[in-house]
Amino acid sequence: MLAKLSRNFDSSRGVCDSRGCGTGRRPQTADGPNFKYEEVNTGNLHLTGKQPPATVAVGDTFRFVAEVIEFNTVQCVFRLAPVSTETR
Repeated sequence: MLAKLSRNFDSSRGVCDSRGCGTGRRPQTADGPNFKYEEVNTGNLHLTGKQPPATVAVGDTFRFVAEVIEFNTVQCVFRLAPVSTETR
């Protein structure tokens, strides 16, 4: 399954809603689910766009496309593997 993540993602209608993260429990966060890359370096991000940067810095903006590896229902965390990362 691919999850396309953008700043327009509406977590209030996502997996973590007022009923919890599919467990019947209240979510651990009021903001909705979290998304996490583990052991990923810049080369693994598959940077695309008109001028992909050589490095990633604070303040850079991206649009992520990722494969969902795992979903932790207790912590409301999606563990992801990057498919592509487009500069914005």
